[in-house]
Amino acid sequence: MGAGGIEVFMDVYQRFFEFAPDAVLVIELKGCITMVNAQTETIFGYKRDELIGGLWGCGSRSGSARATSHTVQGICPNRTSGR
Repeated sequence: MGAGGIEVFMDVYQRFFEFAPDAVLVIELKGCITMVNAQTETIFGYKRDELIGGLWGCGSRSGSARATSHTVQGICPNRTSGR
């Protein structure tokens, strides 16, 4: 894929992510939220800048950030960092 193809792919990906009808969050292995889409703001009732950088699980009824990190590590057992 040439440079132009990558730009087209990134544009399509960004639009798919941003305008998805569901909340979409990108969470690193330690539970830190790195990206959210517009629907996430609508469903959760928080602004994007309030969510990004926060820990998933903090303030939720389902558990703590530590439990979330443990769950993510269970899904990706061979990964030790977000890179």
